[in-house]
Amino acid sequence: MEEIQANLLVRLQEAKEQGRLGEVAAIEASLAAAEQKLAAMHDLAARHPTVHLGMPDFRGVVARIDAEQRLGRYSFQLPALPGGLRPLRDPDAAEGT
Repeated sequence: MEEIQANLLVRLQEAKEQGRLGEVAAIEASLAAAEQKLAAMHDLAARHPTVHLGMPDFRGVVARIDAEQRLGRYSFQLPALPGGLRPLRDPDAAEGT
Protein backbone atom coordinates (compact mmCIF):
# COMPACT_ATOMS: atom_id res chain seq x y z
CA MET A 1 0.00 0.00 0.00
CA GLU A 2 2.93 2.30 0.70
CA GLU A 3 4.24 1.66 -2.82
CA ILE A 4 0.83 2.57 -4.26
CA GLN A 5 0.83 5.76 -2.21
CA ALA A 6 4.33 6.68 -3.41
CA ASN A 7 3.31 5.97 -7.02
CA LEU A 8 0.23 8.17 -6.65
CA LEU A 9 2.35 11.02 -5.31
CA VAL A 10 4.65 10.81 -8.35
CA ARG A 11 1.66 10.68 -10.71
CA LEU A 12 0.07 13.64 -8.90
CA GLN A 13 3.19 15.74 -9.31
CA GLU A 14 3.38 14.87 -13.04
CA ALA A 15 -0.29 15.71 -13.57
CA LYS A 16 0.14 19.07 -11.81
CA GLU A 17 3.22 19.90 -13.90
CA GLN A 18 1.34 19.09 -17.11
CA GLY A 19 -1.80 20.98 -16.08
CA ARG A 20 -4.17 17.99 -16.22
CA LEU A 21 -6.70 19.17 -13.66
CA GLY A 22 -9.11 16.26 -14.10
CA GLU A 23 -6.36 13.77 -13.51
CA VAL A 24 -5.14 15.78 -10.50
CA ALA A 25 -8.60 15.53 -8.92
CA ALA A 26 -8.84 11.79 -9.59
CA ILE A 27 -5.37 11.11 -8.22
CA GLU A 28 -6.07 13.20 -5.12
CA ALA A 29 -9.20 11.11 -4.47
CA SER A 30 -7.23 7.89 -4.95
CA LEU A 31 -4.45 9.21 -2.73
CA ALA A 32 -6.91 10.06 0.06
CA ALA A 33 -8.39 6.55 -0.13
CA ALA A 34 -4.90 5.00 -0.09
CA GLU A 35 -3.93 7.07 2.95
CA GLN A 36 -7.12 6.00 4.77
CA LYS A 37 -6.48 2.35 3.93
CA LEU A 38 -2.85 2.60 5.07
CA ALA A 39 -3.92 4.23 8.35
CA ALA A 40 -6.51 1.49 8.89
CA MET A 41 -3.88 -1.18 8.22
CA HIS A 42 -1.46 0.39 10.72
CA ASP A 43 -4.25 0.67 13.30
CA LEU A 44 -5.25 -2.97 12.81
CA ALA A 45 -1.63 -4.12 13.07
CA ALA A 46 -1.22 -2.15 16.32
CA ARG A 47 -4.37 -3.69 17.85
CA HIS A 48 -3.70 -7.27 16.72
CA PRO A 49 0.00 -8.08 16.78
CA THR A 50 1.13 -11.08 14.80
CA VAL A 51 1.77 -14.24 16.79
CA HIS A 52 4.54 -16.50 15.52
CA LEU A 53 3.25 -20.07 15.58
CA GLY A 54 6.45 -21.67 14.32
CA MET A 55 6.84 -24.22 11.59
CA PRO A 56 4.76 -27.38 11.78
CA ASP A 57 6.78 -30.52 12.51
CA PHE A 58 5.85 -33.40 10.20
CA ARG A 59 8.77 -35.66 11.15
CA GLY A 60 6.60 -37.86 13.40
CA VAL A 61 3.99 -38.34 10.70
CA VAL A 62 6.60 -39.13 8.05
CA ALA A 63 8.38 -41.61 10.34
CA ARG A 64 5.09 -43.40 11.12
CA ILE A 65 4.11 -43.64 7.46
CA ASP A 66 7.60 -44.84 6.51
CA ALA A 67 7.55 -47.54 9.22
CA GLU A 68 4.11 -48.74 8.14
CA GLN A 69 5.25 -49.05 4.54
CA ARG A 70 8.38 -50.97 5.50
CA LEU A 71 6.32 -53.34 7.62
CA GLY A 72 3.71 -53.76 4.91
CA ARG A 73 0.92 -52.43 7.09
CA TYR A 74 -0.61 -50.00 4.69
CA SER A 75 -3.86 -50.63 2.93
CA PHE A 76 -6.18 -49.10 0.40
CA GLN A 77 -9.68 -49.80 -0.78
CA LEU A 78 -10.54 -50.33 -4.43
CA PRO A 79 -13.50 -48.44 -5.81
CA ALA A 80 -16.54 -50.42 -6.89
CA LEU A 81 -15.99 -50.91 -10.61
CA PRO A 82 -18.85 -51.73 -12.98
CA GLY A 83 -18.36 -55.27 -14.27
CA GLY A 84 -15.83 -56.09 -11.57
CA LEU A 85 -12.09 -56.43 -11.99
CA ARG A 86 -10.54 -57.77 -15.19
CA PRO A 87 -8.22 -60.76 -14.89
CA LEU A 88 -4.50 -60.09 -14.77
CA ARG A 89 -2.51 -60.63 -17.96
CA ASP A 90 -0.36 -63.75 -18.06
CA PRO A 91 3.21 -62.46 -18.58
CA ASP A 92 4.20 -65.78 -20.24
CA ALA A 93 1.34 -65.76 -22.76
CA ALA A 94 2.03 -64.77 -26.36
CA GLU A 95 1.30 -61.17 -27.28
CA GLY A 96 -2.31 -60.53 -28.38
CA THR A 97 -3.87 -63.59 -26.72
